[in-house]
Amino acid sequence: MKPNEIEAYTDKVKQEGGFVDQKLEAYSEDGTIDHGFRNKQEAQKFEYLMSQYKVTTVYVSHIHSYFDYTKDGVRYVISGGSGAELLTQNSYYHYLIAKAGTTDTLTMVQLPSPANLLLQRYGATLSLFAQAMYKENQAAVVLWITGLVLLVLLLILLLLLKFKDRLAVFRILMKDTGRFISKRYKEIYKGKQV
Repeated sequence: MKPNEIEAYTDKVKQEGGFVDQKLEAYSEDGTIDHGFRNKQEAQKFEYLMSQYKVTTVYVSHIHSYFDYTKDGVRYVISGGSGAELLTQNSYYHYLIAKAGTTDTLTMVQLPSPANLLLQRYGATLSLFAQAMYKENQAAVVLWITGLVLLVLLLILLLLLKFKDRLAVFRILMKDTGRFISKRYKEIYKGKQV
């Protein structure tokens, strides 16, 4: 996969407005929401500590999106797009590859991202889970699927045995219906009397 080049968060906010800034502002004003800091003073204290101790990069998560920006000489990378619903409209699932000890070797890899709809999201999650399980332990997955198929066949057999008489009546009904349709078709479209 090719790394996805995305513009810095601060540039995006300047161009498109601060949707995420508004969300973060709402989180910080409401003490009951556990997203981020409780107030601006805590956030500023954290940023001050990062600058004071000359931290080069801070990796954080929980916000369901990807942002990369620098403030007061500290690079902040928010990476939280790996499964839950995505926070912003143009977000995508991703993971990061970083080399410890350097600041310029961060690569963000974009993953296939379903629409932000409940069924598609859970379908994509199940698909990724199934693929990962198959790569991890193929024999267990094959045995599990075989067992599931056998269980379904057993249930079908039990239903056939339980409803044997009703199915025989249904089969006769379908057979007679087919004969009647065939006879009427010949009468109407072929002009033949049978």
